[in-house]
Amino acid sequence: MNNVRRFSFGDYALNESRRELTRDGVPVELGSRAMDVLLALLNRAGRIATKDEIMRDAWSGMIVAQNNLTTQVAHLRRALNDPAGRRYIQTVPGRGYRFVGDIMEQAVPGAVISAVIGAQPAPHERHGIPADTSSFVGREQELSDIAARIAVRGLVTIVGAGGVGKTRMALRVAAAQLDNFTDGIVLLELAPLTEPGLVAEALCRKLGLPMLTDRSATEAAVSVLRARRMLLVLDNAEHLLAATAALAEPILRHCPGVRMLVTSREALSVAGEVTYPLPSLSVPRAGPFITAADAMRSEAVQLFADRAADALGSYTLSDQDAPAVATICRRLDGMPLAMELVAARLRMLNPIEIAARLENVFRLLNVGSRTALPRHQTLFATIDWSFSLLSEAEQITLRRLSVFVDGCTLDGAMAVCTCPIIGTDNVFDLLTKLVGKSLVIAETAGPATRYRMLETTRQYAAEKLAAAGETGRRQRMAEYLLELFSLADMEWPTTGTDRWVAAYGVESENFRAAVDWAFSTGELALGADLVARAGALADEMSLQVDLRRWTDAAIPHLSPATNLRTAASVLYLHTALAKRQGAQAAPPERARAIALFRQAGDPVGLSRALRQTAMARAMPGAPDADAVAMAEEAVALLRHLAPHKDLATAMAHLGSVHFFAGDHDSARRLNEAALAMRRALGDSTGMLASRVNLAEILFLDGDGPGALRHAADAEAEARNRNALSTLALILSNLAGYRLHDGDRAGGLRAATEGLRLSRAIGQDYLAVMCLEHCALALALDGALDTAAGLLGFTDAHYAVSGQTRERLEQAGYERLEAILRTRLPPRYMDALHAGGCAWSQQAADAATRHDLLPA
Repeated sequence: MNNVRRFSFGDYALNESRRELTRDGVPVELGSRAMDVLLALLNRAGRIATKDEIMRDAWSGMIVAQNNLTTQVAHLRRALNDPAGRRYIQTVPGRGYRFVGDIMEQAVPGAVISAVIGAQPAPHERHGIPADTSSFVGREQELSDIAARIAVRGLVTIVGAGGVGKTRMALRVAAAQLDNFTDGIVLLELAPLTEPGLVAEALCRKLGLPMLTDRSATEAAVSVLRARRMLLVLDNAEHLLAATAALAEPILRHCPGVRMLVTSREALSVAGEVTYPLPSLSVPRAGPFITAADAMRSEAVQLFADRAADALGSYTLSDQDAPAVATICRRLDGMPLAMELVAARLRMLNPIEIAARLENVFRLLNVGSRTALPRHQTLFATIDWSFSLLSEAEQITLRRLSVFVDGCTLDGAMAVCTCPIIGTDNVFDLLTKLVGKSLVIAETAGPATRYRMLETTRQYAAEKLAAAGETGRRQRMAEYLLELFSLADMEWPTTGTDRWVAAYGVESENFRAAVDWAFSTGELALGADLVARAGALADEMSLQVDLRRWTDAAIPHLSPATNLRTAASVLYLHTALAKRQGAQAAPPERARAIALFRQAGDPVGLSRALRQTAMARAMPGAPDADAVAMAEEAVALLRHLAPHKDLATAMAHLGSVHFFAGDHDSARRLNEAALAMRRALGDSTGMLASRVNLAEILFLDGDGPGALRHAADAEAEARNRNALSTLALILSNLAGYRLHDGDRAGGLRAATEGLRLSRAIGQDYLAVMCLEHCALALALDGALDTAAGLLGFTDAHYAVSGQTRERLEQAGYERLEAILRTRLPPRYMDALHAGGCAWSQQAADAATRHDLLPA
């Protein structure tokens, strides 16, 4: 857009900047969306505007039905007193619309700089705001914030990382300000300049000023700008900070009618400057089940979809693609440049394939716009430009920080960055400089400030780290995390959940990277030590799938030389993932873990191993004296530590052992005591487990409504806390409660969601429970063949795994079998059951859907 345009047609006039339509000078009521449609038609007057073009302009980044366009065109025709479409808007069937009225277009006087005192620039030297070549997505709040600052402050600097959209934002803000500056807007692009002395001279050329020898270029510019009401946009100032500051300072001091909008990766540090850190676009939440509608609420996904449509001609985000697109947007931190580059790759790869290749983002996104500045043509070039402006110490610090995949505290930075060149005391100063240059982000919301890089910057720095041959930095990171989680492991039993997660849960991605690095590089002892301290982190952050993988990797490398507590903890964690397997299937690792904890003199570890083994042995309706003795010892070992999370869990497990034996009174008393202790400790995770246990006791005592209330409250809390493992268990239980209560639809919903979640987090024992609940719901709905096949599959699983049905599941199983045996001929039932025994896991899961039954 080189100026503010006014369109005139018939009795109507439209001011584009004010978005105001008048008829004979009287305002015409027109909604915002109808105004967008009208502008889209006027900008394409005389030719067909396709429906896709209009919808891209009017509903930028949004997925809407085409009847929205039809509705807005109808509103527009009524506003233009043209209901039949004969005067202004013509429908072209199957293609779009055409604006057919005679239009006059004119510029608003004074909208752009045309002349200044003492000089008249040549036509080719006049500069306004360039037209948008693609739609502008999101950023409403940022646009409003920056405009508000320009209204009251003389210098506003938009700072941010390369590719975050600073230039586009500045131009968009400037375009909206045209009517506020009677002497126009000047855009000064600093990127092509290489010498500091050229900055003021370039501004003078923009203003059409002759270069005189009796005064400096800065003085000449200031003398002209004193009496002007003008907006100066100085774009890409990071490589000429001092010169830009030297120009901005006298203008700020002597030219009250001038406002300056600067874009830079670093502030100018001029008195009176207001900095506006431009964030990345908002990204969707994490989760395996995100829908297209959920994903499209984020700006990053909106931009991705919009640019995908540009690349492919049309694009609609599907529910199938939504999780992969959400992952892409999160991994690329919502960076607009990265979104645009990755969307272009849809010509060759689908979103799932792109998401799988983001480990090397620069090879994936190595082509950009040919018309952009060289340093903006690819993501690598953009970051490389910033890196080249750093001092040697800043470059060293940046590349070493890349070992943290999800940021770090100051302590973490000092652990990996210090060396003879960079002392411990220098790290904070270097971090401060990198934050100021928009290469590191300081997040101050948590208990300790975290320093992180955008993923694209981190991958670039990691490549620089590898090129520098600094292989030992990842080991320093792993050793730092071992020390940190040794402390975390000691603090967890007496620290409230929220406080512990805030301090240590934020390190989960770094911990994952450290363990994977250790085992992939042969640092097996360090890897095993890390895994031994992963239990609390896995429970609090739902990392059960990772924990299974880690313990599988560690166990083969345990030896007599391994630290006793490390070996015992790895074995305990490995068997804890097996959950209840039944007395006959108790793995020997449980006994070994108990023996090693005794030998190491570790009462907390021993209590954990004993209570776990007791739970594995306890089976419904079959009292086990050994299980009771183990559970009682687990409690006795920790009595002196009260209040203590492990003591509360041992009490709850003792209650469960009594519960399986039919002693519900003791079970309730112990669980209520455990809940009280957990509440006193602020143990939200434990309190959630207690609610689940109490719901189960209520249900089996015949209080179905009470059990449903407790379970529903626990479900809401688990969702709120993103406690996925506990949520999967709750959904399985809720399915059983609802089916018992006659709520077939509600039971099936809970069971199918629990099934999907159990698979996603690797809890196959829960998935089988959910499958059997699904089978009962389907049988009640008349889908007997499918229910019989599912029963065959679950029976086969229980027979092979040694897993035992708990009392709720046993009751559902007996009810299911009775329905099937009553309604199906015996031979037919047996054949269906045998067929189900041979189903794959995928076939069994698919059978829970009426529209996708296995052959």
